[in-house]
Amino acid sequence: MKPPSDADSIAISKIEDFGLSFEKEQEMEFFFYFPEEHQAYSVAAELSNFHFKASVSYSEHSDQWLCFATKTINATSERLSELRNWFEALAEQHEGEYDGWGTGMILDD
Repeated sequence: MKPPSDADSIAISKIEDFGLSFEKEQEMEFFFYFPEEHQAYSVAAELSNFHFKASVSYSEHSDQWLCFATKTINATSERLSELRNWFEALAEQHEGEYDGWGTGMILDD
């Protein structure tokens, strides 16, 4: 497994600097872009097989098709690295691009 990307590590570090933690499961958002609608729907279907919620819409901002996926996970840096490796390969297989993740973050009690 590759180490977490610099972007993932930086984002995790900044989030932790605010006193937030990835120790609790939370809903994570994942973004994929494709030149053709059918490519985005193919990835959405594959992600759904792994219990992700996925939707497809046209993004005028990027002039591409967005596959937006969410799943509640324990988002450790190791888990995010595993997902990035899989997502990048999946997007490349369908001639698209994995554009990263986001979260609303849950505050620790």
